[in-house]
Amino acid sequence: MSEIRCRELVGAYAVGALEPPEAAMLADHLLTCTRCRHELDEAEQTAAALAAVPPEAFINEPADPNDALMMRTLHAIRLEAATTSQAATPPPQLRSVRGNERPAATPAPDAGFPGWSGRTARSHRARPRASSASAQRRHLAWAGAAAAAVLVLGGGVLLGSNLSDSDDGGKTRTAPVAERTAEATGEPTPTLGEVTYPLESDVTTGGAQLSVMVTEVDGGFLRLDLEGTDLPPGIEVEVTAATSLGDPVVGDRRLKVNGSGVLDDSVNLKPSADGGRLAAVSIRTPAGATLVTAVQ
Repeated sequence: MSEIRCRELVGAYAVGALEPPEAAMLADHLLTCTRCRHELDEAEQTAAALAAVPPEAFINEPADPNDALMMRTLHAIRLEAATTSQAATPPPQLRSVRGNERPAATPAPDAGFPGWSGRTARSHRARPRASSASAQRRHLAWAGAAAAAVLVLGGGVLLGSNLSDSDDGGKTRTAPVAERTAEATGEPTPTLGEVTYPLESDVTTGGAQLSVMVTEVDGGFLRLDLEGTDLPPGIEVEVTAATSLGDPVVGDRRLKVNGSGVLDDSVNLKPSADGGRLAAVSIRTPAGATLVTAVQ
């Protein structure tokens, strides 16, 4: 077996994933190749490190204990991992070779790694670990490749669970947790396109103050986080807004001022058709009287 082919298979050998014939050929090659033995050391270290990572670490959203689908999926992943771990067969040990089986053209083996002339080869696991900078870089490369493989397999488990829960044999896909939460609450799902900026009260009536944090999210939502003070206690109010181009936008619901005249709530807006940036937010009574306005 060539050194190049050996280095291609050493990762699978480290986790016991090779077929017996290939594993035996690789074991023979490792008797005489120091570099490949070091590659095997690094692969074993990486496999051991990844085995200690919990399955939750490979899911791209927080696990909600109240979400039955997520909990079933995590349980299935843990059960499969435990079953696989118990059933896994360790890589074959380097076998002894009688002296008369050694081909004349085969290079002499390492003096520190006996295996010929009737002597039993010691396990590769007893050898010192490689510690060079290049070895560390290869170790990280193995970790990245293995993590990517787990992500792909984990995604398949999640997708399969979503499909299998439907009543039509998997033709209907269940929405992911984040999408279903957004649909149920009306809240936008933050994305990499999220932009936030503040508005503060300028001209007020009756001394009321208002601070607004505006969040623009890809997908067409605007979220307003409102903090108002010195408002008339206990009344219902509604939120109106205007863009930089003057187009009005109305909030999706009425809000309630508490008994101390404080409003601490959030509201969603649908952006106007003109595409202008939000420039002003007002709190007004249902009768249309403006109580306070915040601007940029």
